[in-house]
Formats: sequence, structure tokens, C-alpha cells
Amino acid sequence: MLSRERRLLWVAVLAVILGSCGVGDGETRPSGRIGVAYWLPVRCEEAVLNVPVEELGPDMEVIGGVVALRTSASSNIATQVRRAYDADPALRLGAKTPLWVRRNTMAEIRVPATFHERVAIAWGYYGVPTHRITVGPCPAEEEWLGFSGGVYVADPECITLEVVHKDSTVETIEMGLGTPCPGQEQRS
Repeated sequence: MLSRERRLLWVAVLAVILGSCGVGDGETRPSGRIGVAYWLPVRCEEAVLNVPVEELGPDMEVIGGVVALRTSASSNIATQVRRAYDADPALRLGAKTPLWVRRNTMAEIRVPATFHERVAIAWGYYGVPTHRITVGPCPAEEEWLGFSGGVYVADPECITLEVVHKDSTVETIEMGLGTPCPGQEQRS
């Protein structure tokens, strides 16, 4: 296991390297925040579980047939947040929520540019905060592969994430993190 200092150093190095990569059509430059990578792949072997579709749970929304997440549309209660990184105020709070990816498909999730200064995502073994992840295609016995991790926020809020589909269309989803999105309730 890496020490916290080594992990933060590794994140800073990755942020500089990945932040200098070219940007494709329709994308914006990374925020340049130290400690948050612009893009990271999540390796298939980092999956902690694989299950049939009926075991995903009722509060998971399947997005584009490829990704399943707990969203404000699928869960009537906001996800709880806890203290995460004291060193970075923008990553002060973390919300643990699993990411499910359908086997043999490619998934991309990203933080919209308008949220870069206060939101980061992290799924997979290292849990390195980033603004964009890709997963797959991953072979599996069951239909869905589960990855542990979640979302970091500066303060409780209703955030937006983007799921990029195979045909490059982008679907936005909302997540209530520490505070509800419209239509959700606060956890008591």
C-alpha cells in the first residue's frame, strides 16, 4: 500500500502528464488542479464484484445500457458524504457510490468543465481523483462489473456528471451528494 504522501505525489505527476495531452473535439482543457488527473483508465481487474442485472439494486439507474449509478432519478434519498481529503478543500468531502459497467462494453464518465473546481470522481483500486474515467471493454461471467469508489465534492450539492455513449452522444445525470437534488429527500 502506498503512503498518502506517495499517492498524492503520484496523482500530481499523473495530473501534469495527462493534463498535457491533446484535447479532442467538444472537450475542454483540464482545470490544471494539482492532485486531480484530467483522465484515468480504470482497469478491468479492479472490479470488486460481478453480478447479474437483477442484483444491481433498485436505486441504480442504468444509463445508455452501459453504466449503472445511483442518481437523483433512481434514488429518492441523497447520498451521504464524509470527510475525505483535508489537504485539498475542493476534495474535502467524499460520497461512496459504486459504479457498475456492463461486460464487454466501453464506458466513459466525466465531470463537466463547470464543476472542475469543486468535483472529482474516482473508481477503481487506487481511487485517484480525476475529471474523466474510461472502463472496458471487460470480459466477465456475469452481466455487470462493480467498481468501488465515488465522487469528491467541496461542499454538499446536487452535481451533474456526463456519461459518453458509444455514438459520442452525452447524457447528463444528477447526483445529490450530502444534499438532495430536486425530487429527493435528505437522509435523516
